[in-house]
Amino acid sequence: MILSEELCIGCGECVVVCPGGAISVGADVACIDRDLCFECCVCHRWDGCPTHAFEPETSLPWPRSLRRLFSDPLALFEGTSVSGRGTEEMKTDDVSDRFAGDVLGISVDVGRPNVGTRFDEVERICAVLAEAGLRFAPDNPVTELMDDVRRGTLPEEIRDERVLSAVIEGLTDLWGLPPVLSALEKVAGNVDTVFSVGLIARTPGPDGIERLKSIARGARGCPRPSAKINLGLGKKSHGSSDCP
Repeated sequence: MILSEELCIGCGECVVVCPGGAISVGADVACIDRDLCFECCVCHRWDGCPTHAFEPETSLPWPRSLRRLFSDPLALFEGTSVSGRGTEEMKTDDVSDRFAGDVLGISVDVGRPNVGTRFDEVERICAVLAEAGLRFAPDNPVTELMDDVRRGTLPEEIRDERVLSAVIEGLTDLWGLPPVLSALEKVAGNVDTVFSVGLIARTPGPDGIERLKSIARGARGCPRPSAKINLGLGKKSHGSSDCP
C-alpha cells in the first residue's frame, strides 16, 4: 500500500480502520509499517480519508503479492480462479460431490477474525494435519502453494508473509476425524494466531448428524448446533447453470 505524504494531513482517522494495525501517525503525517501491512486495501476502499491519500501498489512483487491475494476479498487467486481464501466446493458441495459417502471435509480458517497470521504458522498447522492423515484438497490456495503436499510444507520464501487469513482444506473419513481434531488441539498452543475448524459432510438424516457429533465429542471437539445446509441446486441437472 502506498500513502502519499503530500496528501496526508495526519488526522489519524485511518489508524482504527487498518485491520493489521500497520498505520500510525507521527510528525503530523501517517505512516505504514510494511511488515505489518496485509495489503488488504481496506484503507484505500474506506471512504473516510479526507484527502484520499491511500493507493494500492499496481504490481506487488513475489512473494509479497500473496498478502493481497489472501487478505483482499476482491483479489482473484489465479490457481483457483475464485475470489476468497477457500474453494467454492467447500462452501456448497453442489458440483463435484467431493464429500459423498463417508468422506468428510475439514476446513481450518486461520487468522480470522482480524488477527492475521504468517505462513510459517499456516505451515505448522498443515504439518500436523498431514501427520494425522489429512489429504489436502485440490484447488485450494494453500494447497496450491505447497512444495510437498504429502508433508504439508510451504516454500521457505513465503513463510514470513503476513496475511489476514488463510483457509486450509482437507479430506478424511469418519474414523480419520479424531486424530485430525487431536492434532489441531495440540498445535493450537504452538501458533501465535487463532483458527476455527469446520466440518463438511453429507449426512443421512438426523442419525448421521448425531453420529458425527458423537465422534467429534469423543475427540474432545466442540460441535456447534449451527450449520449451512445445501440442497444441491447448483448442479446442472436441476436446471440452467446460470440460474440465480
